[in-house]
Amino acid sequence: MKRILFALAALLVLAAGCTKEVDPTSVRLDKHELTISVGETITLVATIAPSNATNTAVNWSSSKPTVADVDKDGKVTALAEGQASITVATKAGGFTDACIVTVISKPVPVTGVKLDKTELEITEEDIYGLTATVEPANATNQNVSFSSSDDEVATVDNLGYVRAHRAGKTTVTVKTEDGGFTASCEVTVVMETIPVSGVWVLPEEVTLQKGETATLQWYVEPEVATDRSVKFSSSDTKIATVSDEGVVTAVDYGTATVTITTNDGGFTDECKVTVAAVAESVSVQPEAVELVEGQTVQLSASVSPKDALQDVDWASGDNSIATVDDGGLVTAIAPGTAKIYARSRAYTDKQGYCEVTVTAEYSLKGISLTPSELDLKVGEARTLTVIYTPEYAANKTVSWKSSNGDVASVSAEGKVIALSEGSANITATSEEGGFTASCLVNVSKTEGAKVYYTLWSTNTLFLNGAEDPMTGFFDIRTDTYGFRYDYLEGMCHDDTDMYSLENYYEWEKGGTDHSDPYLCKNRKPLHKVNRKNERDSFIYMSCCHGTAAIVYKRSDISFSYYIVKVNPDGTNTTMDISGNFDKIFNIHCASAPNGDVHVVASVTDSFGDGYLAHLKYASDGSCTRTMLKKVYWVGEFWPVVGISEEGDVFILSNDAKSEAILYKNDKEESVFETAMGEDMTQSPLALRVAGGHVYTAVQYDSDSHNYCVERCDGKIIRTLDIGGQATREIKNPIEVSSSGDFYLVATGTIYKNGNTLYTVADGDSFTGFCVVE
Repeated sequence: MKRILFALAALLVLAAGCTKEVDPTSVRLDKHELTISVGETITLVATIAPSNATNTAVNWSSSKPTVADVDKDGKVTALAEGQASITVATKAGGFTDACIVTVISKPVPVTGVKLDKTELEITEEDIYGLTATVEPANATNQNVSFSSSDDEVATVDNLGYVRAHRAGKTTVTVKTEDGGFTASCEVTVVMETIPVSGVWVLPEEVTLQKGETATLQWYVEPEVATDRSVKFSSSDTKIATVSDEGVVTAVDYGTATVTITTNDGGFTDECKVTVAAVAESVSVQPEAVELVEGQTVQLSASVSPKDALQDVDWASGDNSIATVDDGGLVTAIAPGTAKIYARSRAYTDKQGYCEVTVTAEYSLKGISLTPSELDLKVGEARTLTVIYTPEYAANKTVSWKSSNGDVASVSAEGKVIALSEGSANITATSEEGGFTASCLVNVSKTEGAKVYYTLWSTNTLFLNGAEDPMTGFFDIRTDTYGFRYDYLEGMCHDDTDMYSLENYYEWEKGGTDHSDPYLCKNRKPLHKVNRKNERDSFIYMSCCHGTAAIVYKRSDISFSYYIVKVNPDGTNTTMDISGNFDKIFNIHCASAPNGDVHVVASVTDSFGDGYLAHLKYASDGSCTRTMLKKVYWVGEFWPVVGISEEGDVFILSNDAKSEAILYKNDKEESVFETAMGEDMTQSPLALRVAGGHVYTAVQYDSDSHNYCVERCDGKIIRTLDIGGQATREIKNPIEVSSSGDFYLVATGTIYKNGNTLYTVADGDSFTGFCVVE
């Protein structure tokens, strides 16, 4: 038997060992999101698929055990506020699922509620916000609701705002959502009161005769004010009384103030009450008055009878003669007669007047200039006009002054001349009263060249075809001294300035009269030139960098010449043109940038031989003489000299052949033949060194007809037919502007680039010539 049982048991064990195991294919939690409070627990349930799985063992874990922990059976315990992920995983196959657990603090229960007011009084249509306080302050649920016991009296919204509707009482109650705790406020609604904001009365002033009455009108603001009642009072009941209804009664002559006062707020307004007699007439004192222009007089007016109102209005019958202000002060304006009226303000048909006679005031009251601002170009002139106040002032003497005489000068007659670019104030000052007026003068550079020239027929200097406005500008005339322009002897340019040698006639009371030459810059006398003898003749002048060289021929010694060198500081240095010469002819000179003076001339020695001579007078006084060429018929040669900015010396001379020879630094540079091959003896020559170029002009005669060949650096620019004219009257009769324009002067014509620029009348001729740009 025992053997049989053992065998059966063995068979059972063997059968059991042959059963097949089933693994899980997934796992799923019953919750995937969960919110619990600190201290609470909850058990998650994990379901394994398939349902016949045999390997159902799982592992539980928390991403934040300090927030929420989980045991082996899926029981979750909330430990602290926060969030944690609880994960379940099958041991077989590693299948997972998770639940997000949010741990919140443990709720704090409400224990009560209070309102900020237990009683409240408000006006109809007003709104008041009640404040509810839930206890404790950290209770989790702070929600409350409001209600009113009588919504017709006042309603309340869920925020506690109470709106009053009509007079009455109601109870407003607040109730907590947690616990249902309540608190109440007894609300009393009263009727709305609209306060008074002001009052005003009409009229503001009233005039009555004794016994008369006037009813005042008044207005209380706003119109919907609750209490619109007022009361009246008089400041002097002996003059005027006032009833409760605002009726004013005049009692006696005088003035009183009636005041209206509101009962609500005490606002006031006033009415001035005047009790007066009827005006019968108005008189003005004085009845007549004489005034000088500008004078004033105070008039007074009286209204009859004396108990009538004395207030008057003033007016002038002619404001152009006399004016009057509101107080009766009369001001004389201009000569003539005007009536000044005073009219009763209360009775406008009653008026009186004063007759005012105004006589002229000849004293000067002020001056002004026209124009007050002036734009000129260099060389232009304009005479300013003084306007006197009054126009018929007796003394119209003024003096003139320029704030910058280098920019603009002004003569005793108010003539302004623009001298250089810039600005200057020209001021006139009256002798009487010392009144001043100014004109701002703005000077700009001239556009284009300034062509100066003189004529045989007149001492006038011309500028661009018209008389130069600067002539006589620097004259001085007083009772004891005179200094005036006499005539111009010569001129030349130095860069953008014109230098001239001008004679000024000078006299002094008790002294002698004399005429002396002055070196002038842009016509302004700079320095007196010291000649050896006042009868010595001017020959030629040149200028460079402000240093001028002036050649004179002595009147007492034949064929004797000298140079007066005028330095920028005004000092004069005299240098005789000397040597072993018997005679000197046709002198021409040029100033060098370094201060040297170069002279060319035709000379003869003691044996009568003729030469072309070059003399250099250095700044130290030394003289270097170079005989360039032996010539014949010395007096018929007309050499000229020019110097470049670099200091190179160019000399142009003619000879008996049909040639003109150009020398550079005493060496022959070029030989110019005339187009006709004519004899060059007596042919006038011209030379100008400008802008790095050498310009020449050579005149020759062919069949009693004159031609002039103009060249630049030896190349012919043009051959000009000048007819029967000659160019010998002016030494070196060409100018070349900085812009390259070629000017040539003949007897009666000035040419620019071969075209006629200016001509003179028959019988007249050009005697001087200069171009500045």
